[in-house]
Amino acid sequence: MSQKNLIGWLVGLSLLSGCGSVERRQQADILETTLYSYSNNIRWGNLQQAYLFLSPTVTKDIQVPPGLEEVRVVSYDVVGSVQQTSESTATQNVRIGYYRVGQPSLRTIMDRQTWTYDPEAKTWYLGSDIPSFR
Repeated sequence: MSQKNLIGWLVGLSLLSGCGSVERRQQADILETTLYSYSNNIRWGNLQQAYLFLSPTVTKDIQVPPGLEEVRVVSYDVVGSVQQTSESTATQNVRIGYYRVGQPSLRTIMDRQTWTYDPEAKTWYLGSDIPSFR
């Protein structure tokens, strides 16, 4: 193989490997944006909106529980860091503090989130349950 061919082959190989890393970076950016949007909905009491983060195949069987408008979230703390367990799966642990209007006790729940990437939709969907604010 001539030096010219070798250089061309190496450039082509680096471009191919670069495409994968660009896609992975894009996927990571989408995950970051999704987690931020989801956390804002929970933090600011838009709990019904959290159900929009579920996969469309899951949401057809799930109904938003009544009484969510009575829940007041006072804290949403990510515990540790987001763990990407595979190319299409990530997990995150969050501690959520909340109370219900008319009930003076502050409650805390640990939300163990699993997120799944849909490459066709270029979207991350929540694969775990929405927290139960009882």
